[in-house]
Amino acid sequence: MTIVEYADFLCPYCRRADTTLQILRREHPNDIAVVYRHFPIHKAGVPAAEAAECAGQEGQFQRMHDRLFSEQDSIGVKSWVQFAVQSGVKDTVRFVQCLNDPRTRAIVLRDSSSGKQLGVVATPTFLVNNLRIVGFGGPAQLADAVSQAWSQAGEHQR
Repeated sequence: MTIVEYADFLCPYCRRADTTLQILRREHPNDIAVVYRHFPIHKAGVPAAEAAECAGQEGQFQRMHDRLFSEQDSIGVKSWVQFAVQSGVKDTVRFVQCLNDPRTRAIVLRDSSSGKQLGVVATPTFLVNNLRIVGFGGPAQLADAVSQAWSQAGEHQR
């Protein structure tokens, strides 16, 4: 099962939801994949998303993702290079070049645009099979959606 999450690294509800997503992935490592889609709504959300994309080019998207959520209060205070180094990015010159590359912003804007086309208006928004969850109502909400999606998938396979 794939959970698509539209989120903003500065969204406090996205941060809370991320903890639940980590638990779900840990409990079902072979059954659940989470696809992160950028949907920046805060002013610094776009550059944070770009930093995550650039870390991803160095194989460190997940570590940057986790660091940005765990250090939301440092976004706009610490440099993107500091975040990158702490996330395991080795080639900071390439990282900075990526930050300045307009193609990086295009990736972020493409995610945001795809969300808008799907009717996303708030973060976080989750797509779990044919279920849409807007906002984060707690761990049980996501776990219930996953269970419901598995149940529906089982019914369609019969």
